[in-house]
Parts: sequence; C-alpha cells; structure tokens
Amino acid sequence: MTGTVNVSRRTFIGAAAAGAAAATTGLACSSDDDATGTSAGTGAGPTTSVDLPVAFTPVLFSTVGAETAPVECSDGRWRVLYELVLTNSKPAPASLDRIEVVDAHDLGTVVATLADDDLTSSLHRLSGAPEPSTTIAPDAARLLYVELVFDALDDVPDVVAHRFVGDAAANPGTSEASPVEYVTAPFALRNRSEAIIAAPLRGGRWLAVNGLDSTTGVHRGSVQSVGGQLFDAQRFAIDWMKLDDAGHLASGDPAELSAYHGYGEPVLAVADGTVVDVADALDDQPPGTLPDPADITLETVDGNHVVLEIGEDVYAFYAHLSPGSVAVAEGDRVSAGDEIGELGNSGNTSAPHLHLHLMTTPDPLASDSIPYVFESFSLRGKVSDEAWGLADDISGPWEIEDPGESERSDQLPLGLDVISFPS
Repeated sequence: MTGTVNVSRRTFIGAAAAGAAAATTGLACSSDDDATGTSAGTGAGPTTSVDLPVAFTPVLFSTVGAETAPVECSDGRWRVLYELVLTNSKPAPASLDRIEVVDAHDLGTVVATLADDDLTSSLHRLSGAPEPSTTIAPDAARLLYVELVFDALDDVPDVVAHRFVGDAAANPGTSEASPVEYVTAPFALRNRSEAIIAAPLRGGRWLAVNGLDSTTGVHRGSVQSVGGQLFDAQRFAIDWMKLDDAGHLASGDPAELSAYHGYGEPVLAVADGTVVDVADALDDQPPGTLPDPADITLETVDGNHVVLEIGEDVYAFYAHLSPGSVAVAEGDRVSAGDEIGELGNSGNTSAPHLHLHLMTTPDPLASDSIPYVFESFSLRGKVSDEAWGLADDISGPWEIEDPGESERSDQLPLGLDVISFPS
C-alpha cells in the first residue's frame, strides 16, 4: 500500500483537554521486563470546563501519560486504555473498596466500576508485579490499569473523573483509617484521535501476539521508570508472527530461525515519514530463549530497529529486525509501503516477530503510547486465549476459531486475532 495516511490529531467535538530489568518488547517476557510511556507525575492531564468538588484526598491519583483516545477494535467496540498511579500520602493505611470511573460533567453517571476481582486483577506494584491486596500502606503507591469498553463512539465521555470509595485518613490530623469517598483526577478521553496507518507487513496470515487482550501482558503491563518519570509506550503494541496455511508458526526445528514462517519477511513503512533512528548490527537471538537480563541495555533491548517520524509528535517504532536487513538510514524520507527492513529475532525476544507501536517521541523508552488503527485488513479468525496460554510450544498447528474473511477498515486487531494485510 502506498500513499499518505492520516496520523494527524483530529480533535473530537467536546471539552478541550489538554519496570525491573531494561525494557523489553520480547515475545515471552514478563511484565517486569519492559515498558515505555509518558509522565505520571503531573496529575491527570489538563482539562477545561470540569468543576469537581473540593475534598480532602488522602490517596492521590495521577495518570501515566497526558492524553489518550478511544480506538475501535476488531470486535466493533471502542476501547480506552490508561493507567492510574494511586499514592497513599497519609500515615493511615488506605483500603480500596471500589474505584468508579464517572463522567466528569455528570458525576452521577458511572462509566465503569472496578471492584472485587476486577479491582484486584487490575492492581500492580510499580515494579509491574501483580498486587492482589487492595490495601495501600502509608507512603506507598500502586498502578491501576483501566480499560473502558463502549459499544459506540458517541458513548465515550469527553472527560472522566475517578471516585475513590474505601477507608483512608479522613483528615490531615489523623493516623486512623475510616470510610472516605471523593471524586478526583479528571482525565480527557477525546483530546486526540487514533492515528490511521498502513500495513507494516504484506498479505499472509498474521497472528497478533501480546495485543489488546490483557492488562497483565508483556506490553500493556510494562510501565517503566525512565528519566525520572513513568512511561507506557507499549500500551497498544502488537507482536506480529506469521502462520502458514496449516496454522503453524514454525515448521521443523523450532530452535532454528529458518523454521519460523515470518522470519525474513519484508517490513514496511506504515506512513510517509522520515527515518530518525536506526540500529542494524545486532545478532539474532537463538529462538526459544531470552538473553541474559544482565546483558540487556537500553541500547540493545529492542534489537535492530527503525524509528520513523510520521507526523507531528507521532513516531512509528519497529523492533527485532534481522541483522544487516535495515534498508534505510537516518534522515531518509520514506513512503507508506516502502521496505525498511526484514523481520528478525534480535534483542530481547524469544522467537522471530515484528514488534510495532506508535509513540509521542523518538525515544522508545521515554514516550507515551499513541492509539492507532490500520487503514485496512482482513480478519481471518482468532486463536483461543486458553489454548495459547496452555501451550508449551508456540510452533502449532493452531486452530483458528471462526475462520472466514471479513474486510475491516480503521480498526485495531485484538490479541490473538489472525489477519491478512493487503498484498
């Protein structure tokens, strides 16, 4: 596919609004191993026309990233993803009963409620480890992963706020917890729109691995601390692996790079743009194992890679390319559809795949994730989440649920979707 695709900020009508080891975009990495994104220390993002009641707020709320956008997914529903940092600023322990996401212009309208299992499964420590306890100790912090799902774009509020319901210090002078309820942290959901991009790969049957399927996956669950801030650049990242006609990701010895059907496939520019960063000299990682974490650095974690500037504060990041395959240099201009490299297995990865995400700066480790959709693709079915989670070997064959071919436009595939890109 060639031509210019839409990566501009299309402002919707509505209220104006404004970590453990080195980061990894690897296929088999834990949530502790990677991440990137935008600041969490400046509050929930600037908003206008929001007048919340002034209250004592013992647990402080801030967002990882300054803005987001609703994105339509392959199931036809719209999703909004973001993370909250909850910090108990008082000497009394804080216990969360529930967190309500409410319409900031109508506080009685509850958009979503996180309670019970939904709350505990969404809570993590800042290191990325799950945290099933709903109690936050004095001076401690937690990450809360929020995923809002809507049937239609018109259902998405312009701005949300967050109601804390639980026990905490009720005033500045107490060290005892008691029931507390307040609304805080307005956050604009429609200050920007998703970017619309062309295909990064050609044809085939491509499996969307580590996509929008879980708040605990290796991409979404990889908030990291870089440059004194928290970032989640991989919030919307996908690892692309190629299936053959029989449903195999690899045929033959899975310890050999050549066994993987996607290895060496051409990787394409998703939009017209300028190359701003390139790495091309790192060896491929032997399949089946991750590199020693002690050997990973910020310079090598993503392997051979390309960063394209494709719009104002919009950058496309391609990771794990094969050594010597990068066909562009810093400063080159490219058009959508141009070949920029080949799919490989370099960096912190356990099997050949293409990692792709969009971000707000040219630094993969100090950027916020930008929602995006593909201009067009064919949905061919889905691999079972349960089967994928139980598999000891990803080679396959993988059974495709709901096989068929449905043409899609301006949507983002969900995790374990099988799609074909335009040829």
